[in-house]
Amino acid sequence: MPFVEHQNSLIHFRADGAGAPVVALHGSASSGYQWESLTGYIAGRHRVVRPDLPGYGKSAPLAAAQMSLPAMVTRLAAVFREIGEPFHLVGHSFGGAVALKVAQTMPHMVRSLVVIEPAAFHLLAEDLADRPYLNPLAAVADAMRADRATGDDDTAMARFIDFWNGDGAWASTSQGLRDKLLTTLPQVIADFTAIASERATFADYAQIACPVLAVTGRQSPAVTQHLTERLARHLPTAELAEIADAGHMAPLTDPHVIDPMIARHVQAAERREARACRHHYCEAA
Repeated sequence: MPFVEHQNSLIHFRADGAGAPVVALHGSASSGYQWESLTGYIAGRHRVVRPDLPGYGKSAPLAAAQMSLPAMVTRLAAVFREIGEPFHLVGHSFGGAVALKVAQTMPHMVRSLVVIEPAAFHLLAEDLADRPYLNPLAAVADAMRADRATGDDDTAMARFIDFWNGDGAWASTSQGLRDKLLTTLPQVIADFTAIASERATFADYAQIACPVLAVTGRQSPAVTQHLTERLARHLPTAELAEIADAGHMAPLTDPHVIDPMIARHVQAAERREARACRHHYCEAA
């Protein structure tokens, strides 16, 4: 299993398949294993690279004072250098927020972008009209920090899981999975910190020039549906895709829908690139 090093910190990633690289970034409380289904679906024609984001899986965490989206991108840049060429980028939830930051700050490296309900909630702090969507999530984050401070990690993680998956989701989770999820709680809270500290705006992300697919599930919390819709409206190259019966965890619960969406978007981007290259060649000739 490959590791790369950045400033004495290790980043773990998996890579399978051959062909044009696709980098897939997982959400909070997860790891690169989240993308096993996608890998099986497209590895016949793409090299799928699945990093463990800092603080998850086998990757070292960022120091608390460094926790930010730009720091995440800087750490992941070591993986990108290992890939050695531009790539298609996919991000879900917190990984979607990181993916947006990669596409904004490293546009020369990103050939296309898929964001599945990106957790770029800092964007909703711009407009008072968005606060009713943001406030319930902010309340969950604040309560999680308070629970963590009193040592009640179980309640903190229950709030997180139930917010994204519906009331009672934590209670119905197996003890083994609960134990595993509880180990990620400090990083989940740190992810909220990274999002809150970000200052990029819709106008900043509107500069992303590659083809973008923004995906939302109609059974997801209102805040993620609203944010994904707003993002799609602001990005000139973006297409919005809605999945009627899916929730926030669609990459895991509905891979039969998500995986073909991603594959079609990547293939369409490559066809556009090929047409642009032929047009440029004809003009040059």
